[in-house]
Amino acid sequence: MNKCVIIVEGIADAVFINDLIGTILPKDEAKFEETVQFQRGKKIQTSIYRDINIFVAGGCTSIRKYNKQIAGFNDEGYKVIMLQDADSEEKDNHHGGVTKRIKYLNEIKAEFKIEFEVFLFPNNLTDGTLETILLSISADELYNKFFKCYEGYSNCVKEINSVNSKELLEEKYLIYNYCQVYQGNEMSSERDRRYVSEFWNLDHSNLQPLKEFLISELDI
Repeated sequence: MNKCVIIVEGIADAVFINDLIGTILPKDEAKFEETVQFQRGKKIQTSIYRDINIFVAGGCTSIRKYNKQIAGFNDEGYKVIMLQDADSEEKDNHHGGVTKRIKYLNEIKAEFKIEFEVFLFPNNLTDGTLETILLSISADELYNKFFKCYEGYSNCVKEINSVNSKELLEEKYLIYNYCQVYQGNEMSSERDRRYVSEFWNLDHSNLQPLKEFLISELDI
């Protein structure tokens, strides 16, 4: 059984990965529920039965400042897994896109002589983000009904402020408002979301690459 530290970008990633791990662990193994404890720079164990931990570090350029912690995890015998957005060259012309992002992370490994395995959202092959995954696994019927209304709202805002209306259709805004509509304000924030089958298709084929990676690396 591997003991692991999963390094993620932000609270949204930590909460999602925590819930996803809960779906692939054996049913008799409880997952971590107190997601309020997730915070940057702190290692939180996700199950009382396995030494699987989530560590919030920020985006790819933030990894450098945690090189000593990662080296410490290596020395303590933890397998370190790095989950990051692939992003795109349009979004980040320095390190964006799968090829550039992997190259950059490999440079960090070599520079600080640290070890970690990498998976880039959404599927380790194409550009995108955590939100790219989330949009693809939202419950189709619910999301389509939501988006029909939300798109109308966005088009209306466009008549008032065309610049700000573009932001409304960014992936993060879509996910936030999807959660808000169906689960209310209390469940719409990144920290308080719960990824349950009523609103998310956790068996979707788009999740398979990530699930298979986690199952293999975590030795589940």
